[in-house]
Amino acid sequence: MFSPPSSPLSLKSPEAIAERTAALDLPHVAPLVDWLQERKATLAKLLQLPEVQLPLFDPFSGGVHTQVLLLLESPGPKASAGKGSGFISCDNNDQTAKNVFLTLQEADLPRSQVMCWNVVPWYLHEVRKPNRQELNLGMQELRLLLPLLSELQVVVLHGKAAQEGWKLLPYKVQEAHKILEVGHPSPTNFNTRPLERQKLLQAYQQAAQHIRDT
Repeated sequence: MFSPPSSPLSLKSPEAIAERTAALDLPHVAPLVDWLQERKATLAKLLQLPEVQLPLFDPFSGGVHTQVLLLLESPGPKASAGKGSGFISCDNNDQTAKNVFLTLQEADLPRSQVMCWNVVPWYLHEVRKPNRQELNLGMQELRLLLPLLSELQVVVLHGKAAQEGWKLLPYKVQEAHKILEVGHPSPTNFNTRPLERQKLLQAYQQAAQHIRDT
């Protein structure tokens, strides 16, 4: 098994993307890839689109063994296959991914226990906030995904969209996990609100401690 990178932005390399793609049949991630392929056609029909772009799960993530889910807003351009890696990963070639990568590293939260996902999992093709209809549909998809993550203990909600979306889930689903709320790890948020970086670090440290204690 290959080792995760020690520095951020590694998925700017075509070789790294090819290596990641070749690992999609690994046992911990293959069931999620199959689920993703099944959802594409249904989502396209619901959204009345010819097709939807759903970034692939990262083989360096926990996959079906994920214990900490990092829930963000929606895929950025660098997560799309056309403009970036095609993966949802903290190794993507953008500053938000870099902020998550470095904070996970500092918090000593292992990649093998973590997975990223978005409240709106499909690529929106424009820079904007998800609307309520998109959040509702995204939460329906998350509700279908959660049973595949049988070891999940902690959900970290990054930003208002993730926090608002999570509240749309049934109370029983919400209460099944430890919830941590933080700001969005975008460069704009980090640069204009210096305390946000520390809050993110503290949340990741809490998540790491929680899974060590259970």
